[in-house]
Amino acid sequence: FARVCIVPASVHFRAAGDPTATVLLNERVIPVGRLTAEHGLAAALIGEMSRLEFQGGVALMENLEVFLNAERIIPQLQIALNSAGRISDRLIACLARSDFGGRVLVHLPDYDPVGLSDYFRLHRAMTGRVKLFLPADLEERFVRFGNRDLLMRKPRNRELFAQLGAMKMPCAASARVFKLMQETGSGHKQEELLLAPANDLQT
Repeated sequence: FARVCIVPASVHFRAAGDPTATVLLNERVIPVGRLTAEHGLAAALIGEMSRLEFQGGVALMENLEVFLNAERIIPQLQIALNSAGRISDRLIACLARSDFGGRVLVHLPDYDPVGLSDYFRLHRAMTGRVKLFLPADLEERFVRFGNRDLLMRKPRNRELFAQLGAMKMPCAASARVFKLMQETGSGHKQEELLLAPANDLQT
């Protein structure tokens, strides 16, 4: 007979600016700052009931280049998390159980239908505890870096874009992004935040 193996999800951590930074996973210390200094990042597997505890500012991103340079976008950030693609349901559940030390989780998605969809999934699980990252010059970025293929090239993106148009935006930040997508007919990749870094976080 076949055996079913439930594979835990992985999460990557980085703390470029603080070699003493730590994260607790199920009450066990991960020396993220030291591992970042020695190896560039830290990683762990999370199970069905895993829980994280953070002490400083935390941001989640899917793109590896952005993850490795997160402090250029948010200089005050203590811990960067990398989902390595679309956020898994297990990681969302883990983050919803986690303690952010009274702060909110900052999410840096692509500004396209898939990225907004992931933000909505986080928002449903973590209402009031997650914030969408918006650079202060968001409108100018859409003009300069807007990519129409992000909305219309893939059938799945077109379908998600139509679904988003029928939904109520959960916050002013997501409404601002969706309005720009409608007005410009384009999306914006998160890695392009590195081309002209902005330090302001808005909601």
